[in-house]
Amino acid sequence: MINALFAAEKAASDPLSDPAELHLTNMAIHCCAEETDEIYETLHELESRRRPRLDYIEAIQEPHINARMRAILVDWLAEVASEFQLSTETLHLSVCYLDRYLSLQPVSREVLQLVGMTCMLVAAKVEEITVPLLDDFVFISAETYSRAQVKVMETQLLQGLNFELCDVTALPFWRRYAGLAGLDREHASLALFLCELALVDYPLCVRTLPSFRAAAAVWIASRMSWPESLSQALHGIQDPRQSSEMQFAAARMIKLWQKALTADRLEIDPVPNDALQLRSIVEKYGSEAWCTVARTPPADVAFMLSENPFGR
Repeated sequence: MINALFAAEKAASDPLSDPAELHLTNMAIHCCAEETDEIYETLHELESRRRPRLDYIEAIQEPHINARMRAILVDWLAEVASEFQLSTETLHLSVCYLDRYLSLQPVSREVLQLVGMTCMLVAAKVEEITVPLLDDFVFISAETYSRAQVKVMETQLLQGLNFELCDVTALPFWRRYAGLAGLDREHASLALFLCELALVDYPLCVRTLPSFRAAAAVWIASRMSWPESLSQALHGIQDPRQSSEMQFAAARMIKLWQKALTADRLEIDPVPNDALQLRSIVEKYGSEAWCTVARTPPADVAFMLSENPFGR
């Protein structure tokens, strides 16, 4: 039975080619509920244990690196992932490695991009069947760094992370929550889009656990409804409005969503810096494969963009 769960998880990978994929995951969860509960209990424990330092930029990296630089780097990593046709899981895992490594020691501005691309190289080795060549990463960085520098950084990264590479991202929680909420393809794509926007936002990414980010995204995509099945799956939360972490995550996501729509109009309007940092993710989720949710939000949730229910 446990194989059915993992098979369903694999089937629900991006892009969402079949609206029934999330329901396949949901069905597998019900078929092997006992094993599923144990798996997700382990994921909840691991996400708490592997989270980055909550103030690592203020405490360790400033003044050399700030949140805006991190945002620009993450957006570039999203562009690289699209260029190399890497999975969404690889991108999320890359950001996990990045935040954990930057929590350990100061990094100079000159090597920040090197750290980011090395995180993606390692994440691709963990997640992908076909891994981009080392020369591909050197090329895509405009040969700013050499093969030797990437190899040295890979060693430093692995040692810094203590070779603990099985980090928990928002994706397994997104699959479970979207299935339990009964989201269709368009709304599930919107929830995943919000999860990916969250990667750019430093406060949101370090202060909220992946499970809460996924839950907040599904909550928004579900038109703020919260079925009992989701309460049982997420720490027994009966009403997300009573959870400060859920409120914080949802409010930040809606603001990011508003900025993302601005980023889509940059060919005409002046370029706001905070919108620029979302450009690659907007381009990805503006495609037909993701129901163009970055450019045309589902009609039944679009009201949140003008009437933020959190008032923040």
